[in-house]
Amino acid sequence: MHLASDVLERFAFRQAPNSEIPAIEDHLRDCEECQRIVIQLSPARTGWTGEERRKEPRVTFDTPAKVKLLDPVTSTSPAAHCRVLDISWHGMRLLAQRFVCAGALVQVRMSDRVVLGEVRYCDQEGDDFYVGVRLVETISIGVGA
Repeated sequence: MHLASDVLERFAFRQAPNSEIPAIEDHLRDCEECQRIVIQLSPARTGWTGEERRKEPRVTFDTPAKVKLLDPVTSTSPAAHCRVLDISWHGMRLLAQRFVCAGALVQVRMSDRVVLGEVRYCDQEGDDFYVGVRLVETISIGVGA
């Protein structure tokens, strides 16, 4: 059974009540049809200019990185190249070449740190995907460490 279109629309525009989000994300992990609908509705595709709802300012970062899924079933492939576009204290936005389901655990490796995080959204634009990651842990790997 699929989610109602109004539920998917509220989720795509980040207007779903916080109490509904875990159930919606659970459904989206397993339902490719609803994933496609959310991608089609995403603000990046529709040109939505609504209010910004971030709690923290993001800083443009634009650096190459590698992203690896940490799910035991889907993490058999090597890390994929991506770009970290911006970053804040508790989140980052990636530009990747593949879809990553919301809720997936990922490892993002940059030149000076490794970040563990949870995917919050994945919006398609052309052949690329904008992936929002909530940071769980950051490990610095600086020179001499």
